[in-house]
Amino acid sequence: MKLKNDPIFLLALLCLCWPIGLLLLIKSYHTVPHKWWMGICGAFIFIVLLTPAVINFAKTPHPEDFDLTITRTTLSVGQSAGLAVTADDHYYNDFSVNVNNDVLSVHGNTFTAVKPGKCLLSVQFEQETRTAEITVNEEKRTDETVYASPTGQRYHSSPNHAGSTVVILTEEEALQSGKTPCKICW
Repeated sequence: MKLKNDPIFLLALLCLCWPIGLLLLIKSYHTVPHKWWMGICGAFIFIVLLTPAVINFAKTPHPEDFDLTITRTTLSVGQSAGLAVTADDHYYNDFSVNVNNDVLSVHGNTFTAVKPGKCLLSVQFEQETRTAEITVNEEKRTDETVYASPTGQRYHSSPNHAGSTVVILTEEEALQSGKTPCKICW
């Protein structure tokens, strides 16, 4: 995330600078009319700087900017995998998932292999649809190990991304606990 472009950073910077500027203006040795003009100019500058931060809060990415992250496209019967809908550094939960046959069972951002075959997974977010082909093999495999922090919302393929306190889980356990896949790891 680029901190300088983050609206929260801009608002925090403005909230910190505004009182300091007012204090310096009040303590200055200018005449009262000059202080009024400097105060009006300072308020104008504050509003100009605040406008992009407020606009960025309301700004949502275009549907073509959304990414679909799927942790595994090849599964064994009984295995689960996860998906995430992301745009920039934001994760979204208001998407719908459809499958074209009964090879997969889908629950929220988790899908589980039910029987062998191929399945087309369609994820619709806003008016945009992304698709992925999922293959289910007959052989049994255990779920992959993933890493997460106890309080984190994402799970990772490497313990280096999970932070200083790492919990080792299977992907199924991570998905059942409500964690979503990290878009950097997958």
